[in-house]
Amino acid sequence: MCLLLAAALGGCATQPSGLTSDRETSDPWESYNRNMFAFNTEIDRAFLRPISSGYATVVPSFIRQRITSFFANIEDVPNAANNALQGNFKRSLSDLVRFLVNSTIGILGLVDVASKIDGLEKSDEDFGQTLAAWGVASGPYFVIPLLGPSTVRDFPSRVVDGLMNPLVYLEDDGLRDRLLALDIVNTRAEFINVEETVHSLSPDYYVAFRSFYLARRKHLVNNGQVPAAADDLYEEILD
Repeated sequence: MCLLLAAALGGCATQPSGLTSDRETSDPWESYNRNMFAFNTEIDRAFLRPISSGYATVVPSFIRQRITSFFANIEDVPNAANNALQGNFKRSLSDLVRFLVNSTIGILGLVDVASKIDGLEKSDEDFGQTLAAWGVASGPYFVIPLLGPSTVRDFPSRVVDGLMNPLVYLEDDGLRDRLLALDIVNTRAEFINVEETVHSLSPDYYVAFRSFYLARRKHLVNNGQVPAAADDLYEEILD
């Protein structure tokens, strides 16, 4: 789902108090990372942002919300797989039931019916979190060309999570590619309205987003059992 979400978030990051400090950040490749971050940002501004802006203008908000719900439903499949790999079989079963409920009663996930049922709350697991559960250290911060911010641990997880996405196995290549492209554009469009406000709060675009990203990942890896400064900021940005 988040192929270029990092580029989108790169336009809406700020330096929050209580997030990862420079002393806690492993960024030995900062020179490369800064250059790649700048490159990704320029690519986003030249191509993805204009396309997403046009999409947000043409497609009504209600329809975009249904599209977001559709892709969120698909995410429950890799969520289930990663929860199972982490040994959380109860949560994995819940993810699968969510997927079945929303894919049927929820009309292919266009309506999130499952979240209204006790015990079927949405989870958010990826293979990077699975590796963390297996004891793999995060490693240095690393900005991936076009894909955006990551860590050494999370980098290969992008491939595994991609292979867990049911959409990649569609036999109709044209339909598959259009759906994947729609996912990217729809995700990017969600952040258009907040970029200028948050960017004005950041004296150092790169450091601000690095701190936000690493704190957000730490919060996810620990299943919320750490100070939620990143999540609080995240919600504030999106409101």
